[in-house]
Amino acid sequence: MKRLGKIGQLVNIFLYNPNASHTRLHHCKGAYQKMLDFYMLQYKKPEWRERNSTKASKLEVLANMMDMASHDIGHNFCSHALEGLIGEHKGAHEVLGNIILHENEEVVQAFNNINPKLLEALDIVKQANYGLHTLKEGNIDFDRADFLVRDSLYLEHCRMSKGMLDSLIEARDVKEMLELLANSKYKLYIGDRDYAYIEYYVEEIKYNIAKRYMRFSSDAPLVYLTYSILQKVEVDNLKHIIEGIRYNRDASSIEEMLIFA
Repeated sequence: MKRLGKIGQLVNIFLYNPNASHTRLHHCKGAYQKMLDFYMLQYKKPEWRERNSTKASKLEVLANMMDMASHDIGHNFCSHALEGLIGEHKGAHEVLGNIILHENEEVVQAFNNINPKLLEALDIVKQANYGLHTLKEGNIDFDRADFLVRDSLYLEHCRMSKGMLDSLIEARDVKEMLELLANSKYKLYIGDRDYAYIEYYVEEIKYNIAKRYMRFSSDAPLVYLTYSILQKVEVDNLKHIIEGIRYNRDASSIEEMLIFA
């Protein structure tokens, strides 16, 4: 986990905003705190405490806490950007993280010292069909609840007021969040396509802003960053096309996944 303290959460954003120095370790601690807040709220309910008083239930709570604390343990230098550079799919850090959790002797020993059955329980709570899975990996989850707020604090030029950011964070679902975005200063940077997936709109905004700064900015580090962003979008588009062909998707459905002018 100490290694994550050397990996920047926003990678090379510090080139034009030196304050953006928070790390993956900061983020893991923040996501852990969100999970802790969730359980503290649940424990206030007598019926919940009674229903989850067994050793198995307590181990499940512990496993969820440790899942949040260690969910980025597989990240390396440049985070998601490195996955693209070495030709791996986005999310490959999760595969590497799982290997570290089960094969690194120091990590295994640390988990076993907490509870000999903790790693086994961790495997269960990581499964897609697990009841609380969407709270950890969904459109709005504890992971995003931390990094969206944390990363927004380091924006050098924010187009949104604090009130708008608070509204986005408090949105009840994806539809409400997209409606808020459509009425914000980012409306010029998003298209009118139907809902594809939550990251699509984030990437679309980044794509359009990057194009604008590449054309008008005279700040060399910032222009370099825009090329990196646009290159990533182009590579992701190629991946969507290849995957679409592999799974026999029609041309129109593939096009819906692509980001282009």
